[in-house]
Amino acid sequence: MLQDITRRCARWWRDPLFHPDIARMSERERADLPFDPAALSAPASGPDQARP
Repeated sequence: MLQDITRRCARWWRDPLFHPDIARMSERERADLPFDPAALSAPASGPDQARP
């Protein structure tokens, strides 16, 4: 049971769109969420320099 909880938390920690609160939102509500386009378009310069 603890492994299942840890696995679910790790999933949305890596990808915030998997967070349960966001999963319950409608498409319109998710479209209103702010995001940083630069974080999506600019790759990190190396594997050890991941973006925060």
